[in-house]
Amino acid sequence: REDRWKRPTSRGAKDVHTRRSPEGMPPLMPPGRPQPRGDERGHSDGGPTHAGPGYSDRRPPGSPVGLESRMTERVSRRAVANAHPPGMGTMGRPPARTTSGSAPSSPAHSVDSSGNLSGTSRAAVSAVKVVVRVRPLNSGELSRGEEEIVSVSSDQRSLQVGNRSFDFNACLSPDTTQPDVMIKCGVQRLLDSALHGYAASIFAYGQTGSGKTFSMSGREEVMHKQDWMGGTGEDGIMTRSLAHIFAKTGKAAPGAEYVVRCSYLEIYNEAIYDLLTGDHQTQLQERMETGRGFHVPGLKTVECFRLEDALAVVGTGTRNRHVGSHELNKDSSRSHSIMTVHIESHTDVRGVTVSKFGKVSFIDLAGSERLKQSKSDGTMAKETANINRSLFMLGKVIAMLSDGATSADRKHIPYRDSKLTKLLMDSLGGSSLALMIACVSPSQAHAEETLNTLHYASRARNIINRPTASEDPTQALVSRLRKENETLRKENGFLKQKLGMTLEHQVTGLERLALDDVRAAGGGDADLQYNLQSNRGSPPGESPPRPVGGRGGGRG
Repeated sequence: REDRWKRPTSRGAKDVHTRRSPEGMPPLMPPGRPQPRGDERGHSDGGPTHAGPGYSDRRPPGSPVGLESRMTERVSRRAVANAHPPGMGTMGRPPARTTSGSAPSSPAHSVDSSGNLSGTSRAAVSAVKVVVRVRPLNSGELSRGEEEIVSVSSDQRSLQVGNRSFDFNACLSPDTTQPDVMIKCGVQRLLDSALHGYAASIFAYGQTGSGKTFSMSGREEVMHKQDWMGGTGEDGIMTRSLAHIFAKTGKAAPGAEYVVRCSYLEIYNEAIYDLLTGDHQTQLQERMETGRGFHVPGLKTVECFRLEDALAVVGTGTRNRHVGSHELNKDSSRSHSIMTVHIESHTDVRGVTVSKFGKVSFIDLAGSERLKQSKSDGTMAKETANINRSLFMLGKVIAMLSDGATSADRKHIPYRDSKLTKLLMDSLGGSSLALMIACVSPSQAHAEETLNTLHYASRARNIINRPTASEDPTQALVSRLRKENETLRKENGFLKQKLGMTLEHQVTGLERLALDDVRAAGGGDADLQYNLQSNRGSPPGESPPRPVGGRGGGRG
């Protein structure tokens, strides 16, 4: 077969050029028309073709079937993804994770101080762990005869709401006890990481009245007592975590020293207050510092020498926090609270003191609510508006961080739009290990809020953090230089032994390395003496005399 094209000559005359393909080969492409790439070439359906493989007679010449089909498939996938966001149960489950919960196969995006995504490194990354806790029906719901619409699977890794299924790192049924929450959420592993200089964040998220404060702190009516010191079966994560930290520090190895400091703040109506001072008139301001992130200058920090000191901090902060009562919750938290435990460790390593600075943040978020259902008015209506606004911005940050791995055009993360997201910048997309406990209600009346909570919790699983240990930069530099010095001394000793030179210091295992190497090569002591002379006192450009008798030191 022949393919003919008419091409005008340089003088404007028409000339017909015939290009013949080698026998058994497909026709050549016309002059000036680019060849399709190997991955764009389609397959002929056996019918007549006019422009070689990958081009159908029913399409204009030059229309690649493979490329067009892939573009159509890509558009359809985007349409499905927009209709069903990632992480929404069985309709768009998050990517498979390893047993540790991390997702090394997903592109990891770090966030700088301005809230921009940067980098695609996959080293030392960890996905946000998400655990869902379902509270039992309360007395009012039982009196109305309501039934649970949320069911937890037998393996406690998924749950079902109606006909929709969701997968998480763990799912806790209504009969889960407070001690079981610590174990099944993996809180102890986060605390051990903080003791080694890492930052960890544990925060409760959900609708008002879903059990967030009970999971984090315990029963508020008990904690409001002046003589409260914990020790009950209903203690929350904060109390049990402090007991774990002081139990570990009390068993520190010889040469290790720990210093524990605690602070407690709340964000009430978009203003930051110190819960340890009890001053609800003085507002604190957050500040941004390079290498430290957002923090609150002037926040009171208490050094705790024993567990009772830390529990006193928890009790004081709980009693000073803003609470209220409405139709949905008689003990409703009207503010977001953040308790931070700073753990400073000093360890003696071969005569050098290595200092590491870890921390654990316990974040109890105020619950979202609807004025129509809570029937709040006046001051409480203003509190509700500020709570919902800050939670909306938090949900926006979570959504953009979860989409950051696939949406290249979305690179700015709006951390600076609220005080809550500023202070959570390190926990979401930063350098902290993070655990989200999503609390939901099994009531039919709260089905919509439960689905919204599960939706954002599913998207939070796609957020990638880069945990890093914080240590003193000067001491880290000294330790690194000591290791390099030791390595170089060993290399220097090895090379001197290879050259037969006398070592200026003793290096274990290298005393007879050079002599054994020479003898293994068939040489003798004269060869070793020749190597010594050639590397010591020979004038430039001259070589020392070779030993008489050649190799072997006179054996010939």
